[in-house]
Amino acid sequence: DWSSDVCSSDLPKGLLKILAQFLEGENEVEPLEPPIQSDSENLIDLDFLHSNYGGDPSLISFVIKRTCQETSEKIDSMHTAIREGNGMTLADKAHSLKGVFSYFNALKMVESANNLEKMGKQTKLSDAESELTKFQSMWSEAQKILEIELSRLAQSDY
Repeated sequence: DWSSDVCSSDLPKGLLKILAQFLEGENEVEPLEPPIQSDSENLIDLDFLHSNYGGDPSLISFVIKRTCQETSEKIDSMHTAIREGNGMTLADKAHSLKGVFSYFNALKMVESANNLEKMGKQTKLSDAESELTKFQSMWSEAQKILEIELSRLAQSDY
């Protein structure tokens, strides 16, 4: 049996499921279509996201939902931190967002979050509001991309 020679840890979960269905005689398995990339300055790299999570649609959906929820909360906290002159909170939230968006290979967002983190650490908040506005604008575009991807994943059979 050739399938026993394949190490399951080397295959993404989605592929394993399709393979198992095929081996069980369910030959009508339709593979998940690749994600649609946006032209919005390539803010979010969906292929990168899918490869980071092994193509597992349920895990990817969870990550997207959590990111959408937490990013908005962090942005609100950052606005408050700037208004209150709290550089450490700004730096902390920006650092967190920098890590989150590295999983999406969202380099422009990572760069902006890095700038905000530096501003917060140095308590140089005079330009922080404009940088946060820039980040928030990118987030608005990225969120649209992620919501489309979430909808696409919900419509797929996985």
